[in-house]
Amino acid sequence: HHWQHLTSIDLFHWRWHANDLQHHEGDPDKGIFSGNAFLARDGKVVLAYHGLETGGNCVAFSTDSTMETWVKPPANPIVNPGWDPHMWVEGEKYFQISGGTPVSSGKPNPPLLYAGDRYDKPMKKIGEFMSNDLPGVDDFEDISCPDFFKLGDKWVLLCISHSRGARYYIGSWDGKQFHPETHQRMNWPGGTMFAPETLLDDKGRRILWAWVLDRKSGISSGTMSMPRVLALSKDKRSLTIT
Repeated sequence: HHWQHLTSIDLFHWRWHANDLQHHEGDPDKGIFSGNAFLARDGKVVLAYHGLETGGNCVAFSTDSTMETWVKPPANPIVNPGWDPHMWVEGEKYFQISGGTPVSSGKPNPPLLYAGDRYDKPMKKIGEFMSNDLPGVDDFEDISCPDFFKLGDKWVLLCISHSRGARYYIGSWDGKQFHPETHQRMNWPGGTMFAPETLLDDKGRRILWAWVLDRKSGISSGTMSMPRVLALSKDKRSLTIT
């Protein structure tokens, strides 16, 4: 399990870097699972990921402007317990969502919120990330592959449940908890819209890609979806996807 690194300056021409992020001898993680990338206050690009067999979440950061070299700090895992992370910086503070791991018992398994002053040191557990869940979501649905961002004057939690694929919440964020107001599906029964992630381009557009599974064991792992631009609907209770 590892991450391959690609970059683009126009989202059309892509460069495949020779390096990747993987387990090396002496690392606490035995593999690299889901996470995200963000720009830290010091200008470094930071990758947050779930470190296999650590029980928690780890980070690696770039040490050069071309992002060819990545360093894992000795403090890894900086969050424990942890699952699929999403990490970001807001003002002087770093936050991390640790997604709720998949469960089959039918018991709720809510995502957790962590915070800290640095991205390369252990973070403090704040508590449950969401203040409540919403009707139409079953207890067995986990919040994995989270992506949390502001869109207009609302906040969006993009995620999956392993049982039903891509979905999202729209609500408000007070710096301590996310308060969801609406919940919408981005998949359909039998669909393969999975593990969505977004980025903000130089025009301020929130662009989404997803993993389109092909479910053909031994053939491939599917492909990336075409990019889509996300915006708030007029009533601010759903997303428009173009």
